[in-house]
Amino acid sequence: MRIVLRSVLVIFSVEFGVMLALRAGGLPITPKTALIDSLVLSVLALPILYLVILRPVAGLAAEQAALAAESRLQTVGQAVPEGILIFGLDRRVRFANSAAEQMLRCSPSALRGMDISTLLPEQVVEQFQQAGLGSGGGGAAALGKGMVHTEGLRSNGERFPMELSASAIVSDGQVEFVVVTRDITDRKRAEATLREAEERYRGIFEDAVIGIFQTTPEGRYLSVNPAMASLYGFGSPGELMAARTDIARQAYADPARREQFKQAIAEHGVVRDFEYQVYRKDGSKCWFIENARVVRDDAGEISYYIGTVEDITERKRTRQELCEANERLTRTMKEMALRAREMALLGELGDSLQSCHTVDEASAFVSRTVKLLLPGYSGALFVFVPSRNLLEAVGVWGNTAPVNHVFAPDDCWALRAGRLHMVERPDPARHCPHLADLETGVDICVPMMAQGEALGLLHLRTQMSRAELRESGQESDEDKQRAVGTLARHTALALANLRLQETLRNQSIRDPLTGLFNRRYMEETMEREIRRAARNQKTLAVLMADLDHFKRYNDVHGHEAGDAVLRELGTFLLANTRGADVACRYGGEELTLILTEASLSAALARAQALLRGVRNLRVRHRGESLEMVSLSVGVAVYPEHGTTPEELLRAADRALYCAKAEGRNRVVCFEVDRVPKA
Repeated sequence: MRIVLRSVLVIFSVEFGVMLALRAGGLPITPKTALIDSLVLSVLALPILYLVILRPVAGLAAEQAALAAESRLQTVGQAVPEGILIFGLDRRVRFANSAAEQMLRCSPSALRGMDISTLLPEQVVEQFQQAGLGSGGGGAAALGKGMVHTEGLRSNGERFPMELSASAIVSDGQVEFVVVTRDITDRKRAEATLREAEERYRGIFEDAVIGIFQTTPEGRYLSVNPAMASLYGFGSPGELMAARTDIARQAYADPARREQFKQAIAEHGVVRDFEYQVYRKDGSKCWFIENARVVRDDAGEISYYIGTVEDITERKRTRQELCEANERLTRTMKEMALRAREMALLGELGDSLQSCHTVDEASAFVSRTVKLLLPGYSGALFVFVPSRNLLEAVGVWGNTAPVNHVFAPDDCWALRAGRLHMVERPDPARHCPHLADLETGVDICVPMMAQGEALGLLHLRTQMSRAELRESGQESDEDKQRAVGTLARHTALALANLRLQETLRNQSIRDPLTGLFNRRYMEETMEREIRRAARNQKTLAVLMADLDHFKRYNDVHGHEAGDAVLRELGTFLLANTRGADVACRYGGEELTLILTEASLSAALARAQALLRGVRNLRVRHRGESLEMVSLSVGVAVYPEHGTTPEELLRAADRALYCAKAEGRNRVVCFEVDRVPKA
């Protein structure tokens, strides 16, 4: 608008001046004067219009164009991810975008004006300057050939790999250099990783003992490793690839298998354990097993197949031989199945016996195994009584079990000889006296030995003769004896283990003198029984007993006599307590009884009965009858007199002291206000 107004004003001023000049000269306004007016206007107005209007407008446009170019440069420079640096012949940085600032770890104010040789190698800068000075002409010209790989230097002194390209811009005789840089640290690291992976893959590819290949869907090998060439009988991968250009026709013995392979891998993307027969270089056939997968391009089309191959010719031959031998193995399958069942039963028996805690449990497992292992047999399991002068049956099963459940060791030939004894009736000379007389049948006696000691006897019998057993398809005598012997060994080991466990348990919880439980067992039991009584809302009684004047008794009769009294007292308590009750030796001549689910009145009655029983005991030591002793007993009941083991024992002990103080040989119940008499 300003330009238009100025133009109109200039033209109007010139025209007005010309008209005044003509009028002052006395010239009329005619066509001739109008022509003169136009000529004067052209001569005078155009220069004035140029000086006043066009020249300022051109300068303003150039300035605006420069600013716009600078703005575009800033916008483009900040938008690109690469770093951009512009410097002149003085090597001072005139422009740097934000990517360059981040790459060089330098602020904008510090970067502008910085010597470019502090950021780029000196020789690179000199090459750019020489190339730029030699470019000549105007405009922009690329320096060097493409990208240059070099090292950059960050502001903190750190060197890093970069690639850059440079151009020289010549304008009005001024030369500026534009450098586009990119930090390639991650790329270099990735390239190094890729090289390592490729080296590993190449090592695996070249050194693998199985064949590795890449093939096209059309049946041409792209690559094969030396092992693959060797499988085909070729000396090198190149020789194989040159000779086999159509895999289906030249390699496969049955080309249809190649089509099946292609169909399967196209459908599933992978093929596993694909077997096929191929021709080797010499024309012989061999069997391959292949595992492969498909590799597709970006469009989803199949590029190639990659996979591994193994020669299974020998494996196939072995498989064929196994198939041919299958008929021979089938004839013995029944025996093997019977043997496997036998081993399984014996193994299961061994595991079960290890978990048994009592002889009765062991006997139950043995009888079950015998019924499964030897159907039609009856039997019994005998163990020695503690005195070892007799054997007693702890388990009996079957219809023809032995009549004698107790017999002496000498009545069995197996125990006498220490080995298995098998006899077919009638055979009086070899018949064991402990067995019942039957007209026919077979008896087997097996001593159960462990560590050279006989622990018991396993007896088996059947009414069938040996001939009938063989006709029925049962095992031979040798197999039967082996199975029974293994069964007896398992059982013997279990009995030895049970006996050892019982011995160790008794040693850990029993007092060796009295046979009563020891104090530790008593404390554990009381804790458990109090919790049970609390849970079931039942009562629990504790009796604390002490032999009267026992120290004086030891002084008069000696400690051996005192031990004899304690042993007799222990035997008496074990015989006169319920199975759920616990009789313990608390310490010295003090004894403790835990009576489960016993009320106060029942506990007092039991205590009185114990007093009477002890007074009637007769103890003999070294052939002489010893003087009898008496008991003093204190009674406390849960929860009336205490709710913890400590409280109950303290209450019973206090009641015992009261019984001692009041004359001994009596029973006293705990009372809170009752104080022992001095």
